[in-house]
Amino acid sequence: MEYDFDCSIDRSNSDSLKWRDTRGSDVIPMWVADMDFASPPCVVRAMHERVDHGVFGYSVPTDAVNQSVVAWALSHYDLKLTTERHIPFASLSEEIANRSITLMSPAKTFNTTGLNCGFAVIPNADLRRRFQNVASGMVPQPNGLGYAACQAAFEEGEAWRRDLIDYLRGNRDLLESFLSEKLPMFSMSHAEATYLAWIDTRWLGKRNAMDFFEMAGVQLSDGNAFGGRGFMRLNFGCPRERLRIALKRILQAVQSI
Repeated sequence: MEYDFDCSIDRSNSDSLKWRDTRGSDVIPMWVADMDFASPPCVVRAMHERVDHGVFGYSVPTDAVNQSVVAWALSHYDLKLTTERHIPFASLSEEIANRSITLMSPAKTFNTTGLNCGFAVIPNADLRRRFQNVASGMVPQPNGLGYAACQAAFEEGEAWRRDLIDYLRGNRDLLESFLSEKLPMFSMSHAEATYLAWIDTRWLGKRNAMDFFEMAGVQLSDGNAFGGRGFMRLNFGCPRERLRIALKRILQAVQSI
């Protein structure tokens, strides 16, 4: 593996939303859907070059940005962890494509969520105009830094993405096997993509699951926010040793009941 995802970057004293609430404590945040990995070197380099330009006025996507988006949208499935074929909804038929809107972004894959750069693929020209009219004045436009990061990620980030997929797959497998072998009361849906695990915690009964895990030293997302009462969401997009520590804490908390 060319890229080091075991490297632990201290985000506790940064502007990170994910780490804000646990600042100054020993609690490991595993809730907000961003990763604790540095973005690809090509993205960091592109950001430096854009900052060195020194002018940060209103921005529009260049032809190069648009071309990188088109090429990526036609050939990638981003954070898919399985080998099964992914079939985009809009590819099922021309009729379906003409009434579909596909939303995409480099944000989750390349850990650029704070740059707010995404795009919509809308084959139907009339539907596209309606979308643009509704979005105008409501959906903020990406900025120059977002465009620079997007282009760099799509044009130069493929090797990093492949290594990331391998690493996340390893984290997922570790999580699944740990739960199965040592915490079978917490079942997990097999994660086919992304770095978010959906865990059934109904075994806790009337206990407050959020409080239970946080007292154990791990901060998760409450499934209620996603319509899943009795479930928790765990973000395993982090260095593997941090995931191991979090799982050991959960095991110790369960054993203490």
